[in-house]
Amino acid sequence: MQVCDGMSSVVLTVGPDHTLRDAARQMARRGVGAAIRTGIQAAREKGHWAVVVMAANGKDDPAEAPRLIEALESGYDYVQGSRYLASGGASINLPLGRSIMIRGYTLLFRLLSGFRVSDVTNGFRAYRLDLFDDPRIRIDQSWLDRYELEYYIHWKVVTLGYRVIVCDARPVFATPARFPFTRKYPEVVCSSAMLGPLGP
Repeated sequence: MQVCDGMSSVVLTVGPDHTLRDAARQMARRGVGAAIRTGIQAAREKGHWAVVVMAANGKDDPAEAPRLIEALESGYDYVQGSRYLASGGASINLPLGRSIMIRGYTLLFRLLSGFRVSDVTNGFRAYRLDLFDDPRIRIDQSWLDRYELEYYIHWKVVTLGYRVIVCDARPVFATPARFPFTRKYPEVVCSSAMLGPLGP
């Protein structure tokens, strides 16, 4: 399912027959978190069992999605991509400044959550949709409309004891690579501060 709201995010849904499906549109531009939430809600309404989330700006290859689906099929609840895994992760043309920010935020997340992860910011992810039957995972909160939603879900599945696995990801950045310090980075750090050990 591709969710369009002017943001760089794609949500691919997995149907009952485990094939990738598509289509959903958000009429107003509300943010990447709201777009992902729209995709999750639409997928649940259509009876799908999982979603794969990835960037829609060409960094991620949809052909890689079956690897994440296989991990969910093997019993995991959440799959997180990482460009830093020695087993095959990579990030072509990643700006140095962005790499430093990624590693710094990942370290902060590891310290707060206690979960060993090498790249918490990578947008190549997959979720089982029955995660959202848990009343402790409240993705409908308005403060999650932007980048916070992805880290909120990651935080919840880790701290609530769900089965999580990290797989290699290979995003490709456009050349020449640039590092725009946008509001994304303050929002990401603030989301961790808002979560804390007793996050909502």
